[in-house]
Amino acid sequence: MATKIAEVSYVLRQAAGELRKQASRISDLEQELEARDRRDGAQKLASTMHEKGIDADVPIARLAEHLEKMAEEQPVEYANLHGAVELVGPDMGTKAASVRNTDEERSSVGSSDLERFIVS
Repeated sequence: MATKIAEVSYVLRQAAGELRKQASRISDLEQELEARDRRDGAQKLASTMHEKGIDADVPIARLAEHLEKMAEEQPVEYANLHGAVELVGPDMGTKAASVRNTDEERSSVGSSDLERFIVS
């Protein structure tokens, strides 16, 4: 009977050790997955920002690195930035508008500067 109790005790100690190892490994994998998700999200956001003309002068790789650090260190600000980028329309950073004041355009396009701006 004593040998069976010793065997059970030994098996339980071994199982506890293995469970701790597995829990540690799972924790490491979760952290790695979180870092990869953060990196992927930052790269997608950087690409979207470039497509929309935001920070187009900064290389995508450097912008993505900055965004990844921001996501890790300042998650609220990163979420706000992400939401703001989604609100920006395509090429809003590159659109240039002008109002011309010639008599030909005044008669053919619209009667006010606002109408001509909207039509052009």
